[in-house]
Amino acid sequence: MSHEEKISYVQQAMVHGCPSYFGLNENEVSQLAPDKLEIEFDCAKNWNGEE
Repeated sequence: MSHEEKISYVQQAMVHGCPSYFGLNENEVSQLAPDKLEIEFDCAKNWNGEE
């Protein structure tokens, strides 16, 4: 999955209520460094729909 696809995945998860590990909003995700994006992406992938 490309960097841009991961950003989109995380943003969509956040729109549906997934909390950000770093306390960001959807618009700030695109500014993350690749290593921090990996953390957000992993959290979004493993989010089960409950906060």
